[in-house]
Amino acid sequence: MMKRALLLSAVVAVLVVGCSRDVSTPRPEAFPRMEIYDSAYVDVDAAIPLSVNASATAEVLKNGEWIDVVYPRYGGEMSVSIVFPLEYRSLEESIENRWERMRMNIGDFYAELTELTTPAGVEAKILATQACCVTPAQFVASDGKRYVVAGSFSFNSPIDRAKTDSVAPYVAAVVNDMIHLIKALK
Repeated sequence: MMKRALLLSAVVAVLVVGCSRDVSTPRPEAFPRMEIYDSAYVDVDAAIPLSVNASATAEVLKNGEWIDVVYPRYGGEMSVSIVFPLEYRSLEESIENRWERMRMNIGDFYAELTELTTPAGVEAKILATQACCVTPAQFVASDGKRYVVAGSFSFNSPIDRAKTDSVAPYVAAVVNDMIHLIKALK
């Protein structure tokens, strides 16, 4: 009888404590809101005209054939190279070389491929991953006659698995910038 009374008392105590209404308190720490740059673009005077995000800083190097587009808020930069392949290899070899490099950068991670053809006849491939990869977004584009434009966005520091969803908005924004850059090629 004593065991039953003790057991009944324990069950009642658990129910009373479990069913009490506590006032919720907010967590002392919140996840920061991801601030994405506006979709405003400026032209860059490079070997061929390029259009980059106006909020980023673009530095043109090597006679306009290399452009570093720095995204301070995102903690990374997009490096864009312009190659006129007829000098040392064919256009097809240059595109295949860049495409192979993109696949090697992604490694075994799942990546999404976006293929574009602009009204000006520029064909492009964008490879992007949400995995913890230092180089999560890359592209290669060509007009099929004169040039190959290739670019890759990389973070300044390695991204650990816990932060991949935190940087996903940045990767998506940079992919949109890459699409705009490709669409503006002539």
